[in-house]
Formats: sequence, structure tokens, C-alpha cells
Amino acid sequence: LGPYSFAQDVAISSQNLAADFTLNGNTLTYAVSPALPTTLAVATNGIMSGTPADVTASATYTVTGQDEYGRNTPSAFALEITDIPANAIRDRAGALIADRAGANILARA
Repeated sequence: LGPYSFAQDVAISSQNLAADFTLNGNTLTYAVSPALPTTLAVATNGIMSGTPADVTASATYTVTGQDEYGRNTPSAFALEITDIPANAIRDRAGALIADRAGANILARA
């Protein structure tokens, strides 16, 4: 998994942390430790979402998939939250959409 780098104040809608896990017919639920930055969350289906509010140095997290029999499989990943680019362009609603060079900053992962 990862590493993942997201821009501060840019929404993350569906980063799949379950991609490294094979279901093999089992029902898996997912949890992350240590706790993610307060504005991010991981659903029990392994999807991370939220809008990172604070710049955070790269840190290592572990996502653990657990099956219905209580068996756990961990996978580590690095996550950092970076400053919003100074040359960011916002849409009318204030959402960040690109930098002045035209790069799509919503896809920074």
C-alpha cells in the first residue's frame, strides 16, 4: 500500500486501503492504527475518506483486515498531508481544482 500524499484541505473521497487484501470468500472488515489524522476515517470496507485539515509529516500506519473468524492480516503504509500549493486555483465554491501550471491537484496520491 501507499505511500500516500494528500494536500491539506483537499477532500479524499475513496482511497481504497483494502486493495492488498484477497477476500477468498471471507467477509473482511478493516481498521487502521495508530489513529489517522482527526479529519480522516476508514470505513469497515477499507475505504479511507475525509478532508485533511492539518499538515502532517509522513508517518507509518497499519491497516488490518479481519475476517469473520477473527483472523487478522496487517499491511503497512505511509501517509503524509502536505501544504496546499501557493499557486492553487479554486472553483466558485472554493474547492481546490488545479495549480496555475494546470496540474490537477485533486489526483495527488
